Amino acid sequence: MFTAFSKLLSFFLNEEEDTQEADVDSEKSQQERDLESSDEDDEEGLTKNSNGKVTHIYNDYGLIDGDIFFSFQTVLSEKRLTVGEEISYVATRENIKSGWRATHVSVATSWEMEEDGLKDKSLVGIVEKFNGEFGTINGQIQFSLSDVSLEEYVPHVGDYVTLEVRRVSGLLEGSSVKPLRIFQKEGQILAVQQDHGYIDGDTFFMMTACGESYRPRKWDRVQTVVIESTQGKCSWRAISISPVIVNPSLSVSAFSSPLKSTFLDDLQKNKNGIHVSTETDFGKVDLGGRKKLTVWIQNKGETNQVFLRAHLPAECTQIKVQGVKYLNEHAAMMKKGNVEVTKGKITLYPAMSLYINLSVEASFPGLDKQLLVVTFENFQIGRYITAEITDPYHSMVTIGPAYRRGEKMSSFTKYRASAASGQNWVVPGERPQRNGRTHVLKLPNRLPQYPVPQLLRECILNGDPLLEICPELTQELTPENYVKRMKTLLHLEEIQMDIDIREFDLSRVTMRPVGEFLGLGVPGLAEGRPSVLLGDKVMLSDPCDPQGPVYEGYVHEVLSEEVLLKFNNDFHLRYNGKDYDAQFTFNRSSVRRCHQAVQFAGNLEENGNSFMLQSLLTKEKTP
Repeated sequence: MFTAFSKLLSFFLNEEEDTQEADVDSEKSQQERDLESSDEDDEEGLTKNSNGKVTHIYNDYGLIDGDIFFSFQTVLSEKRLTVGEEISYVATRENIKSGWRATHVSVATSWEMEEDGLKDKSLVGIVEKFNGEFGTINGQIQFSLSDVSLEEYVPHVGDYVTLEVRRVSGLLEGSSVKPLRIFQKEGQILAVQQDHGYIDGDTFFMMTACGESYRPRKWDRVQTVVIESTQGKCSWRAISISPVIVNPSLSVSAFSSPLKSTFLDDLQKNKNGIHVSTETDFGKVDLGGRKKLTVWIQNKGETNQVFLRAHLPAECTQIKVQGVKYLNEHAAMMKKGNVEVTKGKITLYPAMSLYINLSVEASFPGLDKQLLVVTFENFQIGRYITAEITDPYHSMVTIGPAYRRGEKMSSFTKYRASAASGQNWVVPGERPQRNGRTHVLKLPNRLPQYPVPQLLRECILNGDPLLEICPELTQELTPENYVKRMKTLLHLEEIQMDIDIREFDLSRVTMRPVGEFLGLGVPGLAEGRPSVLLGDKVMLSDPCDPQGPVYEGYVHEVLSEEVLLKFNNDFHLRYNGKDYDAQFTFNRSSVRRCHQAVQFAGNLEENGNSFMLQSLLTKEKTP
């Protein structure tokens, strides 16, 4: 019995030893392969394109040659890979010491063709070279621009394509070249360089994809046609880009520029034989009441038109579209009633009519004006729907004289008012980081502030004689009074600059969110009136709370008609479109440096090194 048990035990021990020896041999061979490929890895860097064999398969991932990880999401084939299958792959790694990860895997194709012109084979590959006319795919397949099957597509290095391959005169040639994956998407431009840019952080584009009529700008919303392509950190490349007209732009407040006004005028015109009635006013509606309105649409042309929908793009709680019905004028007498349209397309034949039922539920007093957009297959027609909501109790309120806007305040009056109100507590904003610097630069000797003396400021505000407190202004310039006189002139210049910039203060303005910033529209910004630079400050104060805080905002970007500001983070979270008074400031750095230069000249005089100052004064006196 013990003999049988010992034989059984020795059998399993021998099998385990054989398995361990096999594992050791496989580890040694793997180490040898790693040592052999280490030199190649150093040369190839962080990306390589090669062939290999599937060695391990798990649920949703596997290994190539035992050390290159891949997931089935990266496999460019509908067929599930099996162990031992030959594949082609593109792999990347973060650094020289980290492991490889395959980003694209495709089934390897054997090119053992004994005769030219043999049956074509389909292949998925990557464009490695292209000079505008000819190129290569996967390093060995040649193709030309005439072999591209998609008319609007021009190959680019890094594009993933599908193609038909055949051997001609001993060479592999590709035909029917087209992108592997192509689709449309909407995105936002995050960066624009001289000849290229980036959309949503994952899409690369060249300026040639935008066409001649559109020049992209940062933050633009665009409609793109993208293809799969490896472009640095981007996995997609846009081959067509066009700007997006967002629905909220159809609201009344958005059409302020001449270009938008032209678009609105064109939208309200009848087109292609379709006529929309112009009687679109509900009239007066008492608060809390309801009223209905019908808008007619008739096809007076000779061709059929396809109606899609009628809607109000802006958010509206009072005016609503109740339904759409159509009426065939030729067969109206033969039908019983009309058919209500709830969804789907409607072919509007000649002489056929539609009518849209609208209703208003008066909830807020005042004039409500909303844009109704009627959408057909190839065009749109718009009509403004208006309703005057009245409150019967308003007649009981005594009406005073009409409001008359006061005269515009002069810049000096604004300066005097700001000086009289005093400086409230300031909530600091976020400064822009210049040149990517995130740490605070600590200087051994900072530039002094050199503030304007309060006595001199009050003298200007009250109109008192200036020479009583500054007699050196009428004295002859000497080394003794040089510093005092120049500093006084610099202070007067700064006061005048502060008065001049008050001309551009804005009253009761709103801002719009632009990413992480708040955009403030500034009239005359393109002409440099005012001159706003990166890093300048804009102070916001609540016109309804004169004793409230003043919010300090720093300019992070200057556009043609607005500046992008960044305030305290709590202010960004709380801002909901409230009106604020905006006050511009100028950069005092240049004035402070002038004060420092004057002080330096005075120090030379005190130390007995006045030869430079004496020579300057002598030249000034010489006729």
